[in-house]
Amino acid sequence: MVPEKERYIFNASLPGPAESEMPTHALPKKSKLQFTHKMLAQKPIETPGGQVRITDTTQFPLSTTVSAAHVVIKPGGIREMHWHPNADEWSFFIRGRARVTVFGSGETARTFDYMPGGE
Repeated sequence: MVPEKERYIFNASLPGPAESEMPTHALPKKSKLQFTHKMLAQKPIETPGGQVRITDTTQFPLSTTVSAAHVVIKPGGIREMHWHPNADEWSFFIRGRARVTVFGSGETARTFDYMPGGE
């Protein structure tokens, strides 16, 4: 229900030409910061089990709170065990299949089988 005392639709004049809306002061300078990063343009680090491209503040200084890795693991290859004591990790599988074991606190662990589009 539309309140009786407040007007949401009312008559008004049409706006003028777009040129009249341009700012009268100088436009802002182009930023020296790079706001995009093309990860696949990076040269990958080659390993016996595959390759990896890592994007962190070294390659993309504007991103101070997020890092990313594009990892290709050859069939039968294994990714090194690692941990994040104060951060989460997200994984997205583009193609192929993988078995991933996640270790929790204490002696807890769960193993998951992944494939593209899986949950």
